[in-house]
Amino acid sequence: MVAESDLLRTMPEQYATSANATLPNRVSPVPFALPPLDVYLYWHETAEFDPANRWLRETLLALFS
Repeated sequence: MVAESDLLRTMPEQYATSANATLPNRVSPVPFALPPLDVYLYWHETAEFDPANRWLRETLLALFS
């Protein structure tokens, strides 16, 4: 949608570079300092010991550590 309009999209640089690899969009840094972003994980107590849910949580924690 952005490539076909005058819209602007903000996203993390790694994702933007990957997502726009085959698109004509230009990836530019934000021209000002951004505050740190806090990330939280929430899940229902019934998923606490689910192996797939646990794998996903551990994977996300490793990526954001």
